[in-house]
Amino acid sequence: MYDRPLRLTARTALLTLGFINLLWSLALLWASFGLPAVLTVAVLLDYMITRFAHRLRRQRMD
Repeated sequence: MYDRPLRLTARTALLTLGFINLLWSLALLWASFGLPAVLTVAVLLDYMITRFAHRLRRQRMD
């Protein structure tokens, strides 16, 4: 069915474990402080990731 064997790379493992850690951290925040705290953290994370992506893009262009 597949032309090449599926394999787990380090990047895939890192992203999977990072997502799992983010998920339980946000669930803990939600249980402790409610939805507004989770939304605030999510917006801050999105902002930081976007800034990081822009900086990487600028470095590659130089």
